[in-house]
Amino acid sequence: VLLLAVQYALTAWRGIRHARMTPAGETTRVLFEGLARAERENRPVLLDFWATWCKSCLTMNKTTFRDERVRAALTRYEVIKIQAERPTDPEMRRILERHFVTGLPTFVILERIEKPTIP
Repeated sequence: VLLLAVQYALTAWRGIRHARMTPAGETTRVLFEGLARAERENRPVLLDFWATWCKSCLTMNKTTFRDERVRAALTRYEVIKIQAERPTDPEMRRILERHFVTGLPTFVILERIEKPTIP
């Protein structure tokens, strides 16, 4: 068990040390730009919440998201990667709470909802 804990700690340290950490403000900008683009193009959205210290997130990027079948299925979505490196940052916390993210990785699909028209 101790060896496993050390392995996880080293993986997290390597990820943090080599990461291009995205400030929460930049994440908010990327999120809003992606949502606006999806609305203009009338596309559903896939929010991909991840962090460099999340071993499962890194594994998903190396395996699942490289699979051609997954890539083909995601072409209809506006994929927005949200780097939640510091989940306790107040702005990031608001984003995570807004989308009910309780752990990483988390994937949220936002389908387009037709706006009602007044006859």
